[in-house]
Amino acid sequence: MKDEKINGIKKGANVVAGQVIGHVGKMDGIDESMLHLELYSGKETGPLTNRNNQPYNRRGDLINPTDILEKSQLKEEVNNEINN
Repeated sequence: MKDEKINGIKKGANVVAGQVIGHVGKMDGIDESMLHLELYSGKETGPLTNRNNQPYNRRGDLINPTDILEKSQLKEEVNNEINN
């Protein structure tokens, strides 16, 4: 997907709260919907899959998005409390 647009988002673009960055879907044999999200710091270059980086084989600058998403959710909850 090098240099391709996904949902109108180009590589290196800034995104804002509420902007669609992906779509939830289902995999065969799984009842729950899911969104696969990977974030990279950009400190490394090359393909995202690196067979030498066990156990996940992903590039070394992969970022765990959990903290970012949790902080974003908390900020949204605080803003909702302030505005209501």
